[in-house]
Amino acid sequence: MKILGIDVGEKRIGLAIAEENNTIAIPFGVIENNNKAKDELKRILDDNEIYKAVVGIPNTLKGKPGKQAEKVFDFVEKNLRCHNIGIEFEDERFTSRIPERNMQSAVTGRGKSSFIKRHKNFKKHLDELSACIILEGFLKRKNIKY
Repeated sequence: MKILGIDVGEKRIGLAIAEENNTIAIPFGVIENNNKAKDELKRILDDNEIYKAVVGIPNTLKGKPGKQAEKVFDFVEKNLRCHNIGIEFEDERFTSRIPERNMQSAVTGRGKSSFIKRHKNFKKHLDELSACIILEGFLKRKNIKY
């Protein structure tokens, strides 16, 4: 059974996929956050036999949902609740910063602006890597044996 990790952004939606019994997510691409997102998500869910979505929630530093979280909840209501899948939420604080730093450090001696200028797909990769971190966090918590 497969799980889809989702990082909802203003412009793009980062995606990652994993098997339920795994702890490693695989980047699965990016779709535009527009009026076609609902249909694109339906196609992805159907084509890949997804039974659950894990959606990142941008909590505040105090761990409470903020303004951006309300936008994500609204996105879920409009685009995911209509599908017959389970929906889980995962705190996504700092998930964009982790892959951003890793990608930048791969380019020795160059700053962020130089890196982004040279890599046109930087933000798209960042979105899907953020979705991986969200999904992996959920999977690791779920698969811990007490």
